[in-house]
Amino acid sequence: MPDTRIKIGKTTVESAGRVPEAGTALWWDSTLSGFGLRVTANGVRSYIVQGRVGRKSRRITIGRHGAPATLVGADGQKTTGTLTAERARKQAQHLLGQMAGGIDPVTEKRQTEVSGLTLRQAAEDYIENKRRKTDGKSLADRTKADIRRHLNKSFADWADKPVKAITADAVARKYKALSDRSQAQGNQAFRVLSAILNYVVKRHQGAVIASNPASVIHDAGHYRGNVPGRKTKVPDDKIGAFYNAIDEARITGNPGQRIKATAAYLLMLTGLRKADLLGRRWAEVDMDAATLHVPDTKHRSPRTFPLASQAIDALKDLEELTGGQEFVFTANSKTGFCTEIRDGLQPGIDAIGHHVAAHDLRRTWITAVKETGVDPLAAELLANRKGEQFQALAVRFENYDNTDLSHYRPQAQTIADWFEEQGRIAAAGNVVHMEVKE
Repeated sequence: MPDTRIKIGKTTVESAGRVPEAGTALWWDSTLSGFGLRVTANGVRSYIVQGRVGRKSRRITIGRHGAPATLVGADGQKTTGTLTAERARKQAQHLLGQMAGGIDPVTEKRQTEVSGLTLRQAAEDYIENKRRKTDGKSLADRTKADIRRHLNKSFADWADKPVKAITADAVARKYKALSDRSQAQGNQAFRVLSAILNYVVKRHQGAVIASNPASVIHDAGHYRGNVPGRKTKVPDDKIGAFYNAIDEARITGNPGQRIKATAAYLLMLTGLRKADLLGRRWAEVDMDAATLHVPDTKHRSPRTFPLASQAIDALKDLEELTGGQEFVFTANSKTGFCTEIRDGLQPGIDAIGHHVAAHDLRRTWITAVKETGVDPLAAELLANRKGEQFQALAVRFENYDNTDLSHYRPQAQTIADWFEEQGRIAAAGNVVHMEVKE
């Protein structure tokens, strides 16, 4: 059995004789007790230090030989550079000195890291590890995107500062500044901040901050109230004209406009959210069954939606243009698909002289639901909503299965037929009957 005590230095550390045939070998320094070298069978060499703090035995990894390392000296100053045997020895002397003095380096490091926890680090920890209480699922992608957006915009000046530096007074001032520009965005920003800080309090058991400074918004009367939801939609008397304009644009526009106009057309016919529709892949469209599968909806559950014949016709037209791509509404972007459809909406906007946003089509779809007398529960499910109608039923029927909505195809078709009829009415109204003179 080879001698496991060596003089740790560049030559001995890099020697091929240090590498075991299997498992891990430990080599201890012959001059500094507790300073060691750990070598794996694949040749990875790491410096370690081992000692006792009271009755506890501690083995600490200093770092890998030859790798970049940031070490903290006896004076508390950090130095960064390639980890050599000499630098590792000095760090080992420092750590062994701490342990001899009753200081636990592991606890000390953890406390240092926690006390310097930045808002960005806390936010990324929240994004990575937060789970819903109901089903244990992680945060939705759109929720993660909202958190990062507020981190980089609303709280850009706080992002890389310690969480413990965020005071209640600073929170109150920041909320006022953001809400003065947009009350809705101010409210959302502080819901995000409050959620992250609550997580920090519980995650670190009060070691970083004992309480959430964002609670001052409600506790001290700074909150300005909820912002009423928007009620804009396509005006009832212009629905037909809008429908005809985007129906034409999805066929006659340039390729980019055709893609986005088709998206607008489908949003109008289905009542779905933009986020549930735009990221769909062709593999999630079943032309024969006339369905669209959304694997992860806003409510974090898969849903299969029936598609009316008009929607299938539009998708078949679009398939000739983008069928060779992964995404239905393909785009040259980071995501690979369209995230906004303004160009597709513009022909409809021009036709009616009224601004329309993508989500306004969802409210316009509700007009069709009311006009056709479609059952409210069916409408809740088809639009992937969880309003009062659905919630009431869910309480009464706990095992209600709403993942496959194909049996609501008649209702989906009724709504689409109503939109098409409005288009015919609008087109007929634009016909000018000329008087024929004999």
